[in-house]
Amino acid sequence: LQAMLDDLLDLARVQAGALKLEPRPVIVSDIVQKVTSALEVQAQETGLSLRLGEIDGSAELTIDPHVLERVVYN
Repeated sequence: LQAMLDDLLDLARVQAGALKLEPRPVIVSDIVQKVTSALEVQAQETGLSLRLGEIDGSAELTIDPHVLERVVYN
């Protein structure tokens, strides 16, 4: 529920032009692995398994890492 509220607040900030982004080079696999680790615990608690396929460890984006993390999480 908190994540949904955060998303709505960010959307309101984007629409108001008030969202402050801090883009920087980010290794995509680092973010994906971080989110996967967090979701893996939740999956196990509900009897599910979560598997991450092979990803290119060198893929890099210039983006706000918090935004990318939220996109991957959603």
